[in-house]
Amino acid sequence: QASSQRGRPDRERRGTGARRRGGRRSGRRAARLRRDPARRPRGVMSVQASGGWPLQYVGFNQDASFVVAGTANSFLTCSTEPFTKGTQRTFENGIGVVELLYRTNLLALVGGGSCPQFPTNKVMIWDDTKKKCVGELSFYAPVKTVRMRRDIILVVLEKKIYVYNFADLQVRHSFDTSDNPGGLAALSIVAPNWVLAYPDTQLGSVAVRHLGVGGVDREVAIQAHETELGALATDRQGKLIATASKQGTLIRVFSALTGERLVELRRGIDRAIVYSLCFNHDATLLASSSDKCTVHIFDTSAVAGGTGAVEHEDDPDASLAGRIYNFATAQLKTVLPKSMEARRSAMCFAVEEAPTVCAFGSQPNSILVAGMNGSLAQYQFDLSSQRSERSMIGWLLESEG
Repeated sequence: QASSQRGRPDRERRGTGARRRGGRRSGRRAARLRRDPARRPRGVMSVQASGGWPLQYVGFNQDASFVVAGTANSFLTCSTEPFTKGTQRTFENGIGVVELLYRTNLLALVGGGSCPQFPTNKVMIWDDTKKKCVGELSFYAPVKTVRMRRDIILVVLEKKIYVYNFADLQVRHSFDTSDNPGGLAALSIVAPNWVLAYPDTQLGSVAVRHLGVGGVDREVAIQAHETELGALATDRQGKLIATASKQGTLIRVFSALTGERLVELRRGIDRAIVYSLCFNHDATLLASSSDKCTVHIFDTSAVAGGTGAVEHEDDPDASLAGRIYNFATAQLKTVLPKSMEARRSAMCFAVEEAPTVCAFGSQPNSILVAGMNGSLAQYQFDLSSQRSERSMIGWLLESEG
């Protein structure tokens, strides 16, 4: 399908543009990955990278019940808890983006790698029961990211985002973004909330759209960082927005409703590429993975409801420890540099030496970590003792491990 001369997909121009069809790395490699922007993974619930990894894409579905991957000639899905090999469909060429709709037979595929199976400017809707594509969305530029809910499909280009009805593939919204080569976007998954966050046109800022049936119900602009965004996530309910810049040292959490900054978290003092951010089911914990081959877990229980409510000195119900902490924090803020005010992670542990994406598991105090080396690991953690243990590791490809 020919794209519009003004840079809009055919569907938006004609109203019917979408078609339905009938029928471990070394230290030197780690350094190269950090230095070379082309090798940087993309996305938040997923990562993409080049440079000799067995996978071209790895990510989780909406509830992390499945891990999905794209390779130079296939896509595959595996259940996570317990780890079980699932579907693998082999093609002649590569798959660069894979998005699975919960535990259904429907996936969104985009070609990728040096020889893509599908055009990189098309999203192919794959029905795995029929083992063929049943629809497609065509665009004027390469597709960076796809996100799906049961009611909508989100497609991210480098400078544009489109929202489609799932039922009829009709365009619903379109938004301009800043340069977004990593395809950053975050979408709440709990109906009826439709909260979408993406890089706004101003450097380091985030646009938050509360989407209604008839249009955009609410717009919130957040000046999250002074430099380019590196990672972005929202909780299931769409109440919190978490961001990291390309510096990768600080993570900030904002209210999606008001744009207020609720808490600032310190991942580290050295620059890092943050591969992924994710909240747990009730948004009391936030995790990040980075090119330091670590996962940090932060306690966000004080802001889990989307507000900045914490213990205050004049709160009669506040614990003595909480009052002492708040008093000490207030005093330190007057003498410490602003960058030192951020809260440290509750714990940190090492993971596979590969680009990784993390997601909290369904079991209490567990987190899943999938790597571009084809690994899927589950870690059990205890915040009070700051101990973690790898309880499971599986390999997505038969040749790995």
